[in-house]
Amino acid sequence: MIKKLLILSLFLTSNYLLAQSSWELLNPKPTILDGEGITFSSDTNGYILNNEELLHTDDGGETWNIKQNIDSGNDIAIKNTTGYIVGDYGYVLKTTDGGVNWSKININSGQNLGKVYIVDDNTVVISGERYLYKTLNNGNTWESYSVNPDNYNSIQDLFFIDSLTGYVVFRDGIVYKTIDGGTTWTESLAMDNYNSNAFIHFFNDLSGVVSNGNGIYKTTDGGTSWTLVNNSVYIESISFINESTGYGYDSNGMIYRTDDGGESWLFITEIESNIIPRDLYFFDEAHGFVIGRDGVIFETLDGGVNWKGYTFYNSISQLQFLTSTTAFVAAGKDIYTTIDSGDTWQYQSSLEQEVINFKFLSETTGYLITTNFVYKSIDGGMSWIKKDNGITTNFLDDLFSVDFIDENIGIISGGASENNKVVYKTTDGGETWNKQESISFKQIEFINSETVYALEDSNYSNNRLFKSTDGGTTWNAIYEGESTISSFDFVDANTGYFKSGYSNLYKTIDGGENWNLIDDNNYYSSGGKIKFYNNNVGYSYSSGEVNKTENGGYSWENIYNNYNYYSEKIILSLFEDTMFIGENKGQIRKTSIDYNSVKVTLLDRHDYIDKEPVVMKGNVTSNTDEITDIKFLYGKEYSVLDNEIPASTTTVEALQTETVNAELEGLEANTYYYYQLVGTSNGVQYKSDIRTFFTPNEYEIYIGNSYVNDNTSLELTAEITSFNKKLTAIEFIYGTKSDSLIYSVPADLSTVELGQHQVKAKLTELTPNTTYFVKVKALRDGIEIFSYNTREIKTKPDYIFELNAYYYNDDSATLQSSVYAYKEDLKEVTFEYGTTLDMTNSIAATPSEIPLNEEFSSDWVYSEISELDKNQTYFYRLKALQGEEYVYSEIKAFNYSGDLSVTEIESIENEDHSILLKAYIYPGSNYVSNVIFEYGLSSEYGNSITTISESFYYDGNMVEVTIPKSALSENTTYFYRLKFDINNEEYISNGKTFITNERYSVNEDNYKIEFTNETCVNKGNGSVKITPIIVQNYEAAINDEIYQFTNELFVEDMIPGKYLVCLKIVGSEESQQCFEIEIKAAEELTGDIANNKKTINKNSVSFYIEKGTSPFRVVSNGRTIGTYSSRSFEAIIEKEGLVEVYSSLPCEGKIEKYISNKTISIYPNPIINQTIITLPTRESKNKDIHIEVIDNSGKVIIGNTYPVLNNAVTIDMSILNPGMYFIKVYSDQVETLKVVKK
Repeated sequence: MIKKLLILSLFLTSNYLLAQSSWELLNPKPTILDGEGITFSSDTNGYILNNEELLHTDDGGETWNIKQNIDSGNDIAIKNTTGYIVGDYGYVLKTTDGGVNWSKININSGQNLGKVYIVDDNTVVISGERYLYKTLNNGNTWESYSVNPDNYNSIQDLFFIDSLTGYVVFRDGIVYKTIDGGTTWTESLAMDNYNSNAFIHFFNDLSGVVSNGNGIYKTTDGGTSWTLVNNSVYIESISFINESTGYGYDSNGMIYRTDDGGESWLFITEIESNIIPRDLYFFDEAHGFVIGRDGVIFETLDGGVNWKGYTFYNSISQLQFLTSTTAFVAAGKDIYTTIDSGDTWQYQSSLEQEVINFKFLSETTGYLITTNFVYKSIDGGMSWIKKDNGITTNFLDDLFSVDFIDENIGIISGGASENNKVVYKTTDGGETWNKQESISFKQIEFINSETVYALEDSNYSNNRLFKSTDGGTTWNAIYEGESTISSFDFVDANTGYFKSGYSNLYKTIDGGENWNLIDDNNYYSSGGKIKFYNNNVGYSYSSGEVNKTENGGYSWENIYNNYNYYSEKIILSLFEDTMFIGENKGQIRKTSIDYNSVKVTLLDRHDYIDKEPVVMKGNVTSNTDEITDIKFLYGKEYSVLDNEIPASTTTVEALQTETVNAELEGLEANTYYYYQLVGTSNGVQYKSDIRTFFTPNEYEIYIGNSYVNDNTSLELTAEITSFNKKLTAIEFIYGTKSDSLIYSVPADLSTVELGQHQVKAKLTELTPNTTYFVKVKALRDGIEIFSYNTREIKTKPDYIFELNAYYYNDDSATLQSSVYAYKEDLKEVTFEYGTTLDMTNSIAATPSEIPLNEEFSSDWVYSEISELDKNQTYFYRLKALQGEEYVYSEIKAFNYSGDLSVTEIESIENEDHSILLKAYIYPGSNYVSNVIFEYGLSSEYGNSITTISESFYYDGNMVEVTIPKSALSENTTYFYRLKFDINNEEYISNGKTFITNERYSVNEDNYKIEFTNETCVNKGNGSVKITPIIVQNYEAAINDEIYQFTNELFVEDMIPGKYLVCLKIVGSEESQQCFEIEIKAAEELTGDIANNKKTINKNSVSFYIEKGTSPFRVVSNGRTIGTYSSRSFEAIIEKEGLVEVYSSLPCEGKIEKYISNKTISIYPNPIINQTIITLPTRESKNKDIHIEVIDNSGKVIIGNTYPVLNNAVTIDMSILNPGMYFIKVYSDQVETLKVVKK
């Protein structure tokens, strides 16, 4: 597989992060935990139990406070001054002073304890999951009792009349009774229902009621018999104040009353929607309490007709703090306020509909919208006045948003249907409203009296953000995207953010003219809304969670979640340095706003990198002072980051944020690296977490799956990754042997740069039904590299026949076959059949022609034959004409008897002198296995070859084996026979013989091979000639190109390269011999011409010929002066002119050089400050010439390229000290002159 550079975050907490301050619950107080039980020890002292806390009132329920924390709590009971709390894992608390003090006791149980019942001052019974625990001495000692070891359900409730008589009800509805204190138990009642909220209550030793959510049963004879007295209500818990009157509730929070001992129940009221009761307690017919989920506490003083909550429990729809002490809350239809920072909340008023949103401008003046109306309050929310003057829109389609900049100027918007979309504005405190736009905004935000931003609500496709610069009178869209915008927030008129899609955060710093994607698909910023405290510190909040960023959204961390008490939504409000959130069930919390002065974060969000350079990315944010020396540290050990590289930005100004990066190259392959981002502020270095990446191999090539097009072509795909160098000359190499990939085809991309790429190729002109082995080859820095894997692929055959026959009780049978035609159409499709393998009968198939099938689906042919002999075995096969050749299926057989049928065994000598032994076995209804041919030099045989070992039946097989030539001698008689097992019995055929012949094979002594190289560049005219000594039918494969001949083979027009030549006698694979030849490419004429010495009229010139075909002809000024066979020679030419050299092959080109009789001169010499070098006319044609001045030690003092003006070059030598120097002039040939400096 392709390995990739994996970036792994180690998620290490930086040591400078400040912990988020704890959250303080403001409502509902004292708790949000589910109530488990409520009881009173007197009219004033009461207790509420949850799983973590014990609540207490000393004023009859007017106030409740957390008395103490506990480990676990499932039930509480107090009688007189003695009380017990039971919980999970055997947890028990006891009080002896009416609940003032509680101490933990041990009852020797590890079970989850569900219920406790105090019988009297001495007798107490506690239920575990399937056991009871009882004390008879006020808790000093405890005994355990098993109720029914065969009942694996848990005990849901219990009731004891006295220390001996008691009842328990299990979750499966079975009631058990004991009359000996729990030692033995008998089944008293079986209710047909499973429920975890069953209860049982007795009024005296005879009369009692029980229920497990499927009706109420009553007994009047101590549990001997029970009567279903009511199945119209499903009471889950009860509180009786006497034998007749009691109260109960069902699973929907409906309150009921009975006045006949539980036989009939009268519905009283629903406490409040979405309230789920957990327990109730009534003092008398009028005064009672109900506790429930999420810490709710309700009290009634009129027998359950009306209920008052200890606080409010409706979901929060809006929360706004005006000052550090004063705030307003909307919960459902109700408005509440606090003037003590949320310690207590006062009910103010209720609206006709649920509150959608509000905005208070002062402690008295506020505006509010419900689904259909606009309201104003001038008394702090105690009363509300509708303000709809000028509003003509039918707001049955919903109001969505409201915002005011002051007590007079504000905007509302709404309308879900297209005709009712509208924006209204007021400038007189809501007395009149003026329509501004036909748009529906779901969020409006005033920045100042002129600048307003708004988010469109457009049928779940909130893709447009609007801006007004005239206080909301006119609006222009400033952003329109493809994903839904969920929320926006502006810190000031220019700096703002919005959330889009699942978790994309965008930012503007120019009032919405341009938006940049800050955070892409960060889990901790997903969904919901956003609110920013300043330019860098902000919050993303949604159902059940709040996440914080300290660097303008580049990274987020979770600071709050309430998944255990899942919130439909969260309302968030910021005031000064405090954050407030509101949730469902009336929950309000606050925490202080904390953030780091410096935030250094790595931002690598990609999982894989597959090439250099490796880009390290991070963010550096200042929330106070300037940050300097920003850099990345890295190394190969986690604890030793001993390398550093400056970040793209090394300084961040105060209160700014910057995204920085750095690129690493020249890394070691197959190595782990660790890296970290750091920056310094006020002398302190701040660090990010440390992350790691792993460099892959320098390259990786993997051939993936292939597609078999037809019988002669394949489509191939390979994945290539190059980490630090490009790959060139990419090709697929292939062949029919895994160790001989002699063919190649270029990939569609011959060169790939760094990174991961996919290359493809199509192999054509392949042999049908043949397995090919394929690799990828490429060059890396000129060195051949190969794919890690070799892909094995098989081409389709020219055709496929799959036969079977259905025969009947009469003399007929249906022959049929599925047919695949991959090469050409199949014509004359015929079934051949008969009682011998010659199959002398034939019948045309239906259909008789099958078209070429380029897919894998098959066609179907059949024929019906009749007048068959039921005593015979019939052989059959399918025959068809494909092109000009008849093709055949394998042979199948059938008979009517189901008996074994075996044809006469026979031997055939192959062209390679091996011997083929074969026979046809039709097993019928028998099992045939272990099919073996035996052979040898006598009737004792001695040698065996297995052809089929596993068993087969009904389906006939042509069984055959080949005895290799190497196992046989020439001109020798051999014996052979067939053996196999049939139904575990041995079958042996009659023995037969064959005689081997003399042999001939191909070897280096009986053939001659000659070849010629290419004569001219790119001519492709190489050739090879093969001449065998003995005339015979031969086959030669030259790079898989097949040639057949008898006495000589001549192949020409061969391009340069290596060729694999395989020669064999036709039909004899064993005779094959392979060898490699190389046709060399022609070369161009290359060499050198040098002017050795000059005479008055002639020049002696040396010639050296590096490449080219002799003899070599020398031409001077167009006249041939001689022909030379040697590659190194001298010639005398005219004083000046063009000298040319030609080889014997014109296509090899020529070598030429101009020989000059002019010399280079220097003046003056000796020199004082400068010298002038005069050049021959030909050299001076160059505009520039390179000249070096060298001292006696060989050091180059001056080395420059000088312009040539009027055949001369002037050199300033004033800087040189007096002495002797050498001037080297680089013209057509290098000349050195000696000068003296005075």
